[in-house]
Amino acid sequence: MKRLIVLHSLGYFACFGIALVTLAIHQLSQPNRIALHVAPALAEDFSRGEDALADGLAHYLAALELERGGSGSDTVVDLLRQSQDHTRSAIAWGLPRAQLAEAQYLLGDSFLHGEIDPVRAENALQRALYIEPAHHRAARSLARAYSLMGLALQEAHAWESVLAVIPEDAAARKAAAMAYFRAPIPDRVERAYGQALAAARLDRSARTELAPIFAAAEGPFLQSADADDLARIIDQAPAGALSDDEAERYAQEIGRLVGE
Repeated sequence: MKRLIVLHSLGYFACFGIALVTLAIHQLSQPNRIALHVAPALAEDFSRGEDALADGLAHYLAALELERGGSGSDTVVDLLRQSQDHTRSAIAWGLPRAQLAEAQYLLGDSFLHGEIDPVRAENALQRALYIEPAHHRAARSLARAYSLMGLALQEAHAWESVLAVIPEDAAARKAAAMAYFRAPIPDRVERAYGQALAAARLDRSARTELAPIFAAAEGPFLQSADADDLARIIDQAPAGALSDDEAERYAQEIGRLVGE
């Protein structure tokens, strides 16, 4: 009798186990019911976010067009406020990663027009760069925000972010040089000079704009440099770093140093 009870119990548990396994297999073979409910909701939210972002962009571009044309500032400010409202709605609804970075950039840059607020601009632009570090347009706008706040070193670092993506950007090189030259750091002239030389290789006319940097750097440099230092500078001349007159002047200085 006991054996029958034991066998009956084992049979019951075996059937129960088989039922659990069958149920688990069935659940695994079916689409995730939560995903079936959530995915359409997310897709709808993204769609709403994208529509709001498109509205924000449209108002932003209209404001910039009027601003360039010299139209009334009240109209520009109103368009920018509408752009900001739409863009905030887009961020709140949710967006794919790339579009979220673009929305933060759009929001940040809108604060650099009309009623300018560089602090709000910085906050949004930093978020854009956190999402997408290679967003060079956000880095450019961030540099402008720092310039408006008088933060020269932070501005220079923002330009460095632009150059990490577009190293051949002569305008960004010039801006970085000038920002470093204004920065309150001990090696400001050295850093500015490095960027200024790079800018001059890309655009010879940059030397005129950056003349104070070259004067501040090259005067003391010529007094302390040796012949090898000057020879290395002359080697850069074919790339456009030096004018013919400057190359000749450095060549004469080398001659003096080596006793010719």
